[in-house]
This record gives sequence, C-alpha cells and structure tokens, in this order.
Amino acid sequence: MYMHVVRAALIASLGATMALASTAAVAAKAAPPPDPCVSPNLVAEATFPSFMFGQTVELSRNVYGTGIFLADASGKCTRMIGTWSPQVSTIGDFRYDANRDQAMILAPGPGGFVAMTSTIGFDPNGPTASTIGTPIFLLDPAALPLPADLAAANWVLGSSEQFSLSPDGSQAILKQTYGSDSRYTHIVESMWVCSVTYDGGVIQPIVPSSCWEAHRGFLDRNWGQGVVWGALPGTLYISGPASANPLQVSLYRLTLRSAPAAALAAEVFNNGVEFSSIKATAVPIGPDASYGELVAIAQGGPNGCANAVVIDAYSCTGLSCRVLNQKGMRSVTWLPDGRLAGRDQTPPSRRNSGQCFMIDQLVAYPAVDSSNTAATLLTKTPSSPYRSCIFCMEGARGGWQ
Repeated sequence: MYMHVVRAALIASLGATMALASTAAVAAKAAPPPDPCVSPNLVAEATFPSFMFGQTVELSRNVYGTGIFLADASGKCTRMIGTWSPQVSTIGDFRYDANRDQAMILAPGPGGFVAMTSTIGFDPNGPTASTIGTPIFLLDPAALPLPADLAAANWVLGSSEQFSLSPDGSQAILKQTYGSDSRYTHIVESMWVCSVTYDGGVIQPIVPSSCWEAHRGFLDRNWGQGVVWGALPGTLYISGPASANPLQVSLYRLTLRSAPAAALAAEVFNNGVEFSSIKATAVPIGPDASYGELVAIAQGGPNGCANAVVIDAYSCTGLSCRVLNQKGMRSVTWLPDGRLAGRDQTPPSRRNSGQCFMIDQLVAYPAVDSSNTAATLLTKTPSSPYRSCIFCMEGARGGWQ
C-alpha cells in the first residue's frame, strides 16, 4: 500500500513538473522578440527617421500592395506609414523637419504632384509615425505653359517626373518631356524650377506662373535624363550626352540664375559608363570635398554588375574627378549621417559568367572608403510574391522654411 502511495505521488509530481515545463516552453515560444525600436537602445529623434523605403505587403488574403516604411539609422527600427498601389516603382523626395517633427514625401498623385505628411513622436515605446493622410495637391504639370518655340511648332506634353525640393525647401524641380506629335516622333526633355511657399510650415500649392524652364535637354536622346538638386545653394546635377561623344553620358552641373534666365551648364564628369541616377550631399569642406559636396552616381556595367561611384565634383579636370568610393550596388541615396546607401547586388558569379544579381536588401557604406569596407545591412525587403518598389529608398533630407 505504501509503495502504491509513493508511486502515485512520484507520478503526480512528475506530471506537475512536466506540465510546468510545457507551460514554460509554450510561454517562451509565444514571447515576441524584443522591439528593435526599444531594445537594446531606445531609438530617439537623433536617428529616426533616417530613410524611407517600400516593400511588398499583404493587404488582405492574396491581395498585395507596396508598404511605405520609415526606418532609423540601423534599419532595424521601422514604422509603416501607408500603402501604395502595387505598380509603384519609385518614391519621390523625402524630407524630415525635426523642428516640426514632421516627415514629408513628394510624389506623383492624381492629377499631378502631391505632398504626403506623417507626424513623428517619441515615447518609451520608441518612435511613432502617423499614417499619411489626405495628400496635399501641389502642381498639375499640364498647367505649365509650353515653351514658346515648342508651342509654335505644335509640340505636346508627354510626361512629368523627378519632382523634388531644393535643400532649403524654397524651390522645386521637375522634368517635362515634350513630343513633336502624339506619336512622339521627336522628343526633348526640359527642366523646370518653381517657387515653393508655406503657411504655418504647411507646403502650399505651387503657382504655375512662378515656374520657368531652367534647362532644355538634347533633341531625341535615346535615354532618359536624370536631374537632382545639388547640396550647395542654386546648383543642380543632370545627366546628358557627352560633348566629345553623344553616345556616352556625362554629368553636368547647372547653376541657377534668376527667372526666366536659363541655368549655366558645365560638363563635369565622364568615365564612359552610362548612369541612371545621381544624388548629392553636403559634407565638411576638406580633403574629401573641396567645396563641401559629394556626388554619388549609380552606373550600369557589364553582366548586370552596377556600381555606385562617389566623386568630389569640384576636383575635376578634363572630365576626370577624384573617385572617393566605388561599390557594387543598384541605386544610390545619402543617409543623414553621411553614409552612402542603396539597393544591394551579388558579387560577380563564377557559375554565371560573371553575372551580378539584385538582392532583396538595402545596405550602407562609408561615404569615402579606400579599404573596401563590407556592406552594413540595413533591412531586408522580401520580394514574395513579387518585387515591388525596387528602387524605393530615399535618405531623409532636412526641413523646409
């Protein structure tokens, strides 16, 4: 009898121990991972938001769209602020005004270009970011007058893109593409600058009469021109056919003059390689940037192996500039802390005849790097069930008036 009682007690004790262990295991398994916005360090305004990016998200069962996220400097702390159409392939200009705790995205929208804002806050649970609300309509590009010579020849407006704010937020640039007829037998691209105003820190619709054509591209070029603001006041950078060989692409610097005068254009850099995008950033004046400005250029390459080339654009002689960095990546932007960032790619593959392939992740590098520093992984952007917004990454720039 005694043995039966002891055995029963042992079995009960063992069962209780197993139950407790099972409960503890379930609890441990169910415990969510620590929030990277809080642990190991609480993310504050000093590093959030550092950039925005887009990735595919499931809106409902088997229905997908592009989620728009803000991220800190590490890329680990993220907040989704809205969703866009699955067809979105790029995002517009991205600004963050720390004085107003407001992020602003400029992008194409219904009937023209719009601004979308998100209010940023900080508490013991990390940063908060409001969902982007009703877009603020800024400009209908069709409201800009056709240049007089094109109007006289019955040219038509084809498309408008690359809308962005100047460093101080007082002006905007956009690219207009005109066609000689509805079949676009001949085309030309034109860069327009507009004045921007604010009311209580809120950006206001642009008055078309404040805009003027600052630069006209070459007739019938066979690739799209890029245009971005420089980091120095009154400067822009564009891509254009090289003066020595129109089949090659050169980097040009535009210096704005008062409206309606055309900007002054100077050919700056050409290494014989076509490039798709340009981004400039301000840095301290010194041995790496004689005038306090670096320019990053995303260039193509053989076998799909793209490169990001960083130059001191004021050190150029004979279209050759000091190259301060060169990394294998598909797109370029600058983070507020001065790092170069963009879409990653694989090294050349030995198995596939030296081919490079795009990777679903965003990475960062030092702005100036002669020691071949390895990439810092910012965030992964899963492509399942399809890649969305491949080049949707923009580093945060400063505030506005």
